[in-house]
Amino acid sequence: MYCTLAPCIECAKLIIQAGIVRVVYSEVYPIDTNSASTPGVQLLEEAGIQVDNLPSLRNHVVDEELTLQDEGRYHDDEEPYRGYSHP
Repeated sequence: MYCTLAPCIECAKLIIQAGIVRVVYSEVYPIDTNSASTPGVQLLEEAGIQVDNLPSLRNHVVDEELTLQDEGRYHDDEEPYRGYSHP
């Protein structure tokens, strides 16, 4: 399962019940940034589910778009990355 934020404790319970074997997330909730692991992630790991943190690529994609704009290779009416909508 791929998700943007680390699962909360309630979502972790549902993930376990659903039989999902791997969870990949890119960010933790701002309230949990001081801890090494969130309670939901801890529960998943205790249940034997593989949990991976994949850092967000959002900043990289935005930087790449700015580079393309600066080089004149990208126009506002084009969308260089499918599935990505920039602000």
